[in-house]
Amino acid sequence: MFGVLIMGNVVPMSSRPSDLLINGFPSISGHDRVVERLQRAISTRRVHHAYYFTGPDGVGKAATAVALTQALCCREAPGQGCDGCAVCSRLARGIHPDLMRVEAEGRQIKIKQIRQLEERLAQGPHEAPVLVILIDEVERLNMYSANALLKSLEEPRRDVHFVLVSSASHRVPITIRSRCQQVRFGPLAEDVVARILSEHTDLEGAELARVARLAEGSVSRGLMLVEHGELEVWQRWVRRMAGGDLSELDIPGQVQDLLREVEDPEPMLGLLLLRLRDHVLLAAGVDEGRLVQVRPGTDEAQRARSRPLVLAQRRLAAVEAGLRDLRSYVNKHLALERVLLQLS
Repeated sequence: MFGVLIMGNVVPMSSRPSDLLINGFPSISGHDRVVERLQRAISTRRVHHAYYFTGPDGVGKAATAVALTQALCCREAPGQGCDGCAVCSRLARGIHPDLMRVEAEGRQIKIKQIRQLEERLAQGPHEAPVLVILIDEVERLNMYSANALLKSLEEPRRDVHFVLVSSASHRVPITIRSRCQQVRFGPLAEDVVARILSEHTDLEGAELARVARLAEGSVSRGLMLVEHGELEVWQRWVRRMAGGDLSELDIPGQVQDLLREVEDPEPMLGLLLLRLRDHVLLAAGVDEGRLVQVRPGTDEAQRARSRPLVLAQRRLAAVEAGLRDLRSYVNKHLALERVLLQLS
């Protein structure tokens, strides 16, 4: 479990599926080009003062930021990071004073956090050659904290590096992004997700393959599916919503039923999005071997193949809009009512 290091104090974070053991660049899977790029920057002494890691959630962006810090600070394997020295171990556990991790308090990264960050920046590194500032979910900066952060990005110290991490690039101000060197992360290959899941869960065989497929390139999503007790409930609602088995006359009542059974609807809508993507593929006449959730040859597959493509696309767009609403903190009831109304 990582901590948020602010002014020398470690504030424990809630445990998350993506917080897997990090032992330098060798522990980063599925992002060979990213690792090669960062290693080249280290070997040529051209590490940028600020990186912007962007890509899907749960693919290893924050883990790569920690691995970069290990590579910059490790004495046993400089430029690489190792799995044995005290420095790498403390960095992996989030208790090293020269890795400062900033995360949202509640729903936002607040200006008081950036003020604390500025005080820490003035001190520079305590033990390591550099101080690394990892700002996770940087899209959660509010207007005031974003403006305050700009000054630090514009006037960098030589011994300080920023890594800003986001899976919602459209919500990060261009003024922030333009002052960083962007590094893009893609979804992990299904076999990479399956291998990592097999190392951290008891899954095997067909069940491992099923969860790896549903994870859609995200290790954290795969682990969430394994560990979350609501998966079967999610799947029941996903099948119901995807099939249009909803009463248009009682949308508010159905939303109440859904929220009584599902504590957090966002991951459930993520699964629904995968299913409706399958519907779009089927309506477009794509080979059934590319399906993720819908089983080939089923009644659902036949209905989806006979549905007009434009309708399948509109249903998919409705769920995408619902996810954006939930991530923008729109009222859950309103967001879900819109989705169910358009799917009914």
